[in-house]
Amino acid sequence: MIKYCWLVVAGCWLLALLVAAAGPVVVMYGFSWRGWIRNGAQAAWVVLHAMPSEQKAWQRKKKRSPRPG
Repeated sequence: MIKYCWLVVAGCWLLALLVAAAGPVVVMYGFSWRGWIRNGAQAAWVVLHAMPSEQKAWQRKKKRSPRPG
């Protein structure tokens, strides 16, 4: 029960931080669902396309390192 309580508290803190971070952005750019959805989709696209290249770079580094033994 105590663990569940801490989980709720942590969730509330995360939500508060998210709202605090989003506040100035909303004030600066105004709130429009279409813009937020477009920006979110764009960010997701960038993240998804950045991930495989990072993985490839990591695999290249792994191959370059000498094998133990």
